[in-house]
Amino acid sequence: MPEAPSDISTHPPAIDAGTRVPTDADLADCTCVKCSYSLAGLTLSGKCPECGSPASESLNERMLRYADSEYLNKVLLGTRAIKLALIIQVLITIAFVFYLLVSLTSAFEYFTTTTPLTRAILPGSQIANMCLFCCGIFWLTTTDTRSIERHRQGDTAKDPLAGHRLRLRYATIAYVGYYSLYYAVAYIIETISPSTSGYELEYGIGLLPHPILTYLIPFGLTSVVLITTMMFIAQMAQRIPDATLARRARRNTWLTPIIYIVLYIIAWIGALIAMLMYYNTFNSLGKHVARARKSA
Repeated sequence: MPEAPSDISTHPPAIDAGTRVPTDADLADCTCVKCSYSLAGLTLSGKCPECGSPASESLNERMLRYADSEYLNKVLLGTRAIKLALIIQVLITIAFVFYLLVSLTSAFEYFTTTTPLTRAILPGSQIANMCLFCCGIFWLTTTDTRSIERHRQGDTAKDPLAGHRLRLRYATIAYVGYYSLYYAVAYIIETISPSTSGYELEYGIGLLPHPILTYLIPFGLTSVVLITTMMFIAQMAQRIPDATLARRARRNTWLTPIIYIVLYIIAWIGALIAMLMYYNTFNSLGKHVARARKSA
């Protein structure tokens, strides 16, 4: 008989007082985490009629609905912070496009003679929004300590999200750190040399040792964040469980970076489309987390 996966218990372990114990009735609105087949009418000791996976794999104490409320609050806060950061970024992008269009008209002189405070609006808002995004990622990737302890095997506490959590956090730190430094330097250069256009600053002309780095570094860092985020959400979807969200996240792991890079180069809209896909995925996750928090 094959062994059960080490990171998902097929038998309810001992749990803390006050944590609701799953029952057969909970399977009424549950789908199989492996194939999304309805598990209504089964018992916790039964198996999925479609793929044969134990029903308890899709309904055990590691599922979000049985998570600690404090943990769910932080994850929900993270999804909301990230969605807010994405909305702000879209507005900043639209504002910058307007800036470029105006720069091509006779009003360009106004944008090159404004005060340092006025010129600090764009880079300052970018840096602040990057910090909001970083906080959102760290809240989202909060460690569910109680769930890990409940699934402790001997002296080893299993955390299937550990690797994905660290990769996403490191990628986010590199992404936010690069862009924050980038916009800070851009502001300093524009303050020292007001004749430098916003277009030159946005594309890093004169800021990096080689023009090709202007594209490779941002594309690379953004792609890594997109990939690691979708990988993390795909794993989180198993705790809902939502096989559809898991499949969408795994698909977006490669699709979102491709759309971002290709369409950005062709028509400069790749970033907006990628952010929309990113937002929709977080919106779906946030709805699940909100429902789990209500039932916690």
